[in-house]
Amino acid sequence: MLRISSVKAFIISNIIHLVLSMVIGAGAAFLLLALRMPVLLPTAKGVMPFGSTAILMACLLVIPSSLIAGFVAGRIAEYKPVLHGALSSCIFVIREAYGLLHSALAGWPPRTVGWTLVSVMSIFAALLLGALGGHGAAQLSSEANRYNVAPVSRNRFVERGLLPKLLLSLAVTACVCAFILFSPTIFCHGQGAGGNCGEAYMLSIPAAMLALPIVFAGTLFLA
Repeated sequence: MLRISSVKAFIISNIIHLVLSMVIGAGAAFLLLALRMPVLLPTAKGVMPFGSTAILMACLLVIPSSLIAGFVAGRIAEYKPVLHGALSSCIFVIREAYGLLHSALAGWPPRTVGWTLVSVMSIFAALLLGALGGHGAAQLSSEANRYNVAPVSRNRFVERGLLPKLLLSLAVTACVCAFILFSPTIFCHGQGAGGNCGEAYMLSIPAAMLALPIVFAGTLFLA
């Protein structure tokens, strides 16, 4: 039976995985530049060369974010924490799979054999590390039944109240993001941002995009 705790665990953990991977990737790239480590640049044909830096970046991106996201998913879910931990890497897996298919079919950006192997290994590593994080959450649970397997109803496939909570979360998210997006038109009236509301939209658009997953996850968690 699909429960609200499963939806919460899936959405929140995937957002955490995405945010952590972006933050860690930016920090790792800055560290590589600060330490003046050799970074291989694309060749004239646009092919990304492969080296030890690529392996290091892949490890930094996959290992901590997958473990933390899997642990969070295992703590939020009310049952099957290992499964929910593995599902916490779905966005990462879809992104990597899309990159592989795009490179194979469209030919851009082209990848070497080394990059392809690293991407495939990253997909399996993310799933396994997410499951390990979920298992760790089950091990650290203070409840009598650490796996928290609650009985389910045989005649229901969706928990009662799940769809209204999802619709409520979507409605609240849409309203908040729309308010952020159109706030220049609401407040500036042609006087803000140097007399041009269009300049204020340069800030409201990315702010609305950033707020969308955060508001949705927060509303769903509190609903």
